[in-house]
Amino acid sequence: LPAFLTPRTMFLLLFDASKDFKETWKSIQYEEGTGIPGEESNMTIIELLDRWMATIHSHLSGKTKQGGLVDYPRILGIGTHGDLLNEEQKRKVIEDFDKYCGEKAYYEILDNEEILVVDNSRARTDPEFRKLHEIIRQFATKNLVVKTPVSWVLFRKVLQIFSKESKNVISFNEAK
Repeated sequence: LPAFLTPRTMFLLLFDASKDFKETWKSIQYEEGTGIPGEESNMTIIELLDRWMATIHSHLSGKTKQGGLVDYPRILGIGTHGDLLNEEQKRKVIEDFDKYCGEKAYYEILDNEEILVVDNSRARTDPEFRKLHEIIRQFATKNLVVKTPVSWVLFRKVLQIFSKESKNVISFNEAK
């Protein structure tokens, strides 16, 4: 299982909202601000997004003991290049994305209430960026805060100090 696929995660699935989902996906690499065309895939943009969402879902989704959906992982769809679209086009992107994903198994972990189309050129002032920041903050506050006993924190600090001072500290592997 790849290291980035952990259940306590919110995945930000970015896509260029100015492109048609049915277009063939093309890789572009940037060097010093210049776009250099890369490989072209035989998959459409939506098929590539589908593959990512299905992979995340198949490896990480789960149910609670009561049979409900766990609070994480979550996938948040974020369309970029919103500055190239008017409000009607943005609504259509969100609608098409939701429509495509609606019958998929991963739909349950897709944060479908908050598919965003952001304006990259106004990151500091775009209300969608503010909304994105708030969604991530709420997710992290609710799902990722793990209460650690103070004694563990203090013990870790003592170990760090001892290891820096070359005191007799052994690793976990050495203790086995």
